[in-house]
Formats: sequence, C-alpha cells, structure tokens
Amino acid sequence: PSDGAFYAYPNISSLSNSAADFAQRALDEAGVAIVPGLDFDPINGNSYVRIGFAGSEETVKRGTQSLVDWVRRSFS
Repeated sequence: PSDGAFYAYPNISSLSNSAADFAQRALDEAGVAIVPGLDFDPINGNSYVRIGFAGSEETVKRGTQSLVDWVRRSFS
C-alpha cells in the first residue's frame, strides 16, 4: 500500500470552459473523481483539474485508463 500520493494538474481549457463541469462529467461518465482547479486557484483554476494518484497500482491503472478512454471518446 502507498503511504502517499502524487498529483497532476492538467490544463483542460481546450476541452471545457468549466473545470467544475469537466470534473462532474468525469465522475458521472467515467467513474473517476477529480477536483476542479478552482478549489486551489480562484483566479485561473477554472482551466485546470487536480488528479490524485493514490491507492493500489491496479486502482491507479484502472482509474487512469478509464479517464483516458472517456476523454478520447468524449472530446475527439
């Protein structure tokens, strides 16, 4: 088991103009919980989401693949 996590903070402005909407859709459609950047940056955060990588290797792989598949399916 991991004792910590690492995070990605990608810019999603080419995919959505609302980090909150993007995060909600990721949860609803991909089953992956991510956090809108507005929770960390009230000025530019609407263009970013925070993705946490924690848990077992299998959980991280499964969640990452689900998110990648959803983005490809929904925004290509």
